[in-house]
Amino acid sequence: NRPLLIKLKTQTSTEYFLEACSREERDAWAFEITGAIHAGQPGKVQQLHSLRNSFKLPPHISLHRIVDKMHDSNTGIRSSPNMEQGSTYKKTFLGSSLVDWLISNSFTASRLEAVTLASMLMEENFLRPVGVRSMGAIRSGDLAEQFLDDSTALYTFGHKRKNWKVRRFVLRKDPAFLHYYDPSKEENRPVGGFSLRGSLVSAL
Repeated sequence: NRPLLIKLKTQTSTEYFLEACSREERDAWAFEITGAIHAGQPGKVQQLHSLRNSFKLPPHISLHRIVDKMHDSNTGIRSSPNMEQGSTYKKTFLGSSLVDWLISNSFTASRLEAVTLASMLMEENFLRPVGVRSMGAIRSGDLAEQFLDDSTALYTFGHKRKNWKVRRFVLRKDPAFLHYYDPSKEENRPVGGFSLRGSLVSAL
């Protein structure tokens, strides 16, 4: 449960844990290491490059818009009870069904792009893996397996934030500090704040 960690498991089942300084560095290292592992398989390397570099959302489409359409009762993803290894999971859908849906709604042009987009939705917690198959894929750390285009992998909708609050932030220089205020209250005292020393900022 540490977002900047990479697990590297060798053929002898020895596990190494590497911690990066940012999500971007973590993803870059995971990509390069995976590329080195598959260096003798040109097709695999080409697929990884496609996953990493080729797909970009059109500027007029946001992940939030896609999720809203996924929840649409008429045209969205249909959740239903699904069984896996003797257990029943309510309100789930198949990985392959989501890939089909993304393509049929013209959000992506290929299954590879749809898998990449689904991974982005999962990274932002709009989707959540359910059951042994999809949870195992997340733990494997293989970029190509993070989201499974599979009729046995189950997913459900993630938690959508409903508690956004309006805050006013004040950035202070010396010492480096970020205070935040409740603009609905008259008193000019910060509700909270935190030191910026040693902090890391990532654009999401």
